[in-house]
Amino acid sequence: MTKSQLVQKLADAADISKKQADILLQALVDLTVSSVKKGDPVKIPGLGIFRKVQTKARMGRNPRQARPSRSRPRRRSASRWRRPSKTRFSAPRSSVIQRPARRAGRWASPRNTAAMGPCAAGVRVGDP
Repeated sequence: MTKSQLVQKLADAADISKKQADILLQALVDLTVSSVKKGDPVKIPGLGIFRKVQTKARMGRNPRQARPSRSRPRRRSASRWRRPSKTRFSAPRSSVIQRPARRAGRWASPRNTAAMGPCAAGVRVGDP
């Protein structure tokens, strides 16, 4: 969903103009960013928590030269979904589609090998 779509849905749901909804959304984003920058977590009920976290210094590896390198500690933002939000978006375990078991070879079955041509069935071209 884009910002304009979100503004439109917010305006329809709150029965306000699109301009007012845009101002409201921008104010929410600005307040969230400024609070997280200060170090105050922002808790939105039913959605989650936005907060600032401190990462530790660690040893990394330069992929080009394959030499170890030290990364500095830094601050970054993090968000954590609340449990009701997680369950709303995730599928229940019973609805997960399971793959069929593999047969001998690479997905070999009489139907698959016939459809792929003579080379897949083990017949070389030019054999009598």
